[in-house]
Amino acid sequence: MNLRKRKYPLEKKNPDEDLTEDQLKQKKYVESLGCKCPFCGSDDLESGAKEVDAGYMFERVSCLSCSEYWDDVYKLVEFYKPGT
Repeated sequence: MNLRKRKYPLEKKNPDEDLTEDQLKQKKYVESLGCKCPFCGSDDLESGAKEVDAGYMFERVSCLSCSEYWDDVYKLVEFYKPGT
């Protein structure tokens, strides 16, 4: 019987372990699909002004619960022609 040593750790490493607090906040916000405030977790959000520039759109979002605000960033990845 050939027993070899394992070449990997027995416990899986948490992929979020090495993220900074800001990176983790960004990740959780994107995972919530932009539906929860990244600062307080509320879903009482309001969108505001939008600006388009070279394939990107920036949308101001504010939280009505904690009064924080930020810009959502959207990147153009394709277009859709309705009816085709």
